[in-house]
Amino acid sequence: MSSSHQGHDGQSDPSGTAPVADPLSPPTRASLWRLATPQFFALAVEPVTGLADTWFVSDLGELPLASLGVGVTVMTGTVWLFNFLGVCGATEIARSFGAGQVERLRVVTATMTALSVAFGLFLAGLLLGLSKEILELFELDRAAVPSGSRYLQIRSASAPFVIFLLAGTGVLRGLQDMRTPMWIAVLTALLNIGLDALLVPTMGLRGAAIGTTVAQAIGAIALAVCVFRRVGLAAPSAREVPLLLRVGRDMFLRTAALHVFLFATVRRVNDIGIAAAAAHHVVRQVWLLTAMLLDAFAVSTQSLVGYFVGASRRDLARKAVRIGVEQSVLGGVALGLGMYLVTDLVAAEAFQGSFRERAIEAFSAAWLVACLSQPINALAFASDGALWAVSRYAFLRNVMLLATGAGVAAIVFADSLTMVWIAITGWTVIRAGFGVSALRSI
Repeated sequence: MSSSHQGHDGQSDPSGTAPVADPLSPPTRASLWRLATPQFFALAVEPVTGLADTWFVSDLGELPLASLGVGVTVMTGTVWLFNFLGVCGATEIARSFGAGQVERLRVVTATMTALSVAFGLFLAGLLLGLSKEILELFELDRAAVPSGSRYLQIRSASAPFVIFLLAGTGVLRGLQDMRTPMWIAVLTALLNIGLDALLVPTMGLRGAAIGTTVAQAIGAIALAVCVFRRVGLAAPSAREVPLLLRVGRDMFLRTAALHVFLFATVRRVNDIGIAAAAAHHVVRQVWLLTAMLLDAFAVSTQSLVGYFVGASRRDLARKAVRIGVEQSVLGGVALGLGMYLVTDLVAAEAFQGSFRERAIEAFSAAWLVACLSQPINALAFASDGALWAVSRYAFLRNVMLLATGAGVAAIVFADSLTMVWIAITGWTVIRAGFGVSALRSI
């Protein structure tokens, strides 16, 4: 298979499919934005789709909306335990890309694909068999458990596809191809929204689950075609598995700690009341949207830093870190201001039915806290991306464990949705502080 010439914008020469690193050029704000801009759209799609699900399901009443909130939390949380395949894979691919190691690109890609399918099948079986027991951990209103359980059982079929989406996207990010994941994400979102519009009015919450599952399966198949056309085929290698699993251990524990904290927030909010639970779901979905937008800088920084580390140019890697942090913080300020400006619009459109007034009352102050937290989120994400690129996985694991311990302790004493969101902001402050202090090691 012939080689192709690959630039920083992720475009390959039609003469072949195997990527080969370009001659080095210093990173600039423009090169970061070339990578980050399509990532904004790609990473925003999942929360936007979640908001669309919320929009359609909110017309069904507060119990289906609360069931959707917990169901989405469970599905997202369990799937993202396996996000190490995308994060670790992006770093390994970026380094191999920088060093011009084409064959290793293919082997790592094949190994990640095999692991994603295996983990996905395992998770699907777990969610299918234990859906009710999982929902009961969240102390969801008993009347909402049957519909929530059916939602999870249907969504369990999407686990292998979603985990492959994480892994395959990691491959392309490592190659600095951010456009293909964007188009796959847009395709998946449009399918999901269209199926919601078709199925939710007639099938209720079950229709939302079917629509999401079908859309994600189609998106994963399309991504697989793009990845293997770009990289080429190879057999999985047992030699790569220990590296991926060793990194995966740290990333798995880090992600598990993250979701323990998110689980604690949802459970505490459910204790506060059904109106708080519905309001929290809306704030959380928009907060996830902004988090994904900020993560575009982290992903782009990881790709650039990993590339320059693979090419043995630490000076250029450090410059990429500085640019990534700077632009991320500016983005955080802009997002916080944007959220504040649409406060009334979100409150007016997100809540329907008899619980509307109580939900808006719980929503308003919590939303303001989420607005103010955006620059802090930006620092946390930017430092994560840079440290992933130099394999500081164990450090990031320990920071997350510390932040989660402190955050859960704060959540115990939270007696309102506002206090829950203050605890979430404190959790982010710990992550951002330690992350920024570690950037000197690059």
